[in-house]
Amino acid sequence: MSYAAYVFDAYGTLFDVHAAVRRHAEAIGPDGQAFSELWRAKQLEYSWVRSLMGAYVDFWELTEQSLDYAFQRFPSADPKLKKPLLDAYWALDCYPEVPAVLKGLKELGARIAILSNGSPAMLASAVKNAALDIIIDDVFLGGCRQGVQDGTGCLRSGDDELPALPPRRSRSSPRTGGISPAPRNSVFARSGSTEPTGRMNTRTMVLR
Repeated sequence: MSYAAYVFDAYGTLFDVHAAVRRHAEAIGPDGQAFSELWRAKQLEYSWVRSLMGAYVDFWELTEQSLDYAFQRFPSADPKLKKPLLDAYWALDCYPEVPAVLKGLKELGARIAILSNGSPAMLASAVKNAALDIIIDDVFLGGCRQGVQDGTGCLRSGDDELPALPPRRSRSSPRTGGISPAPRNSVFARSGSTEPTGRMNTRTMVLR
């Protein structure tokens, strides 16, 4: 069964969040893998805590803060690597199978979008660096910069534009355990917009 549009998470699904540390693995030393895993874990933890608090902080700032924490926990890693690591994170590699999977979906006539709590500039850089800008149709911001977060991290409306999809599992997405329906009554802010626009009224699926 095919759908009119597919919406992917960005970091950890399309983009390899450990690519930045791998580029500087020799300089970081033997703790590189643990360092990278802690950096990612703290990045997510800070994001979740901020969401629960209703205290928005730009995802790039959270990325920097979590990197600082990783340096504190791993004194063997040279703090002078902070800028090179952040520069590398700004231009993450995508997973090797991603371009082929997305192109396959495009060939079926589907629109391809990203839903992420990353900052607009951060996402634009990752998409361009991975040469996905010719494949991705839209980028939707899940993080709430304006308006009220409803606990899911997404802007919501009171209308009923997104139809509920029947529960169904699939293995068609990169780095995922399956597909789940997009939430009903959801409106996502298009990257670069200050208003909750870009409503997708097709049978959209969120791939996680």
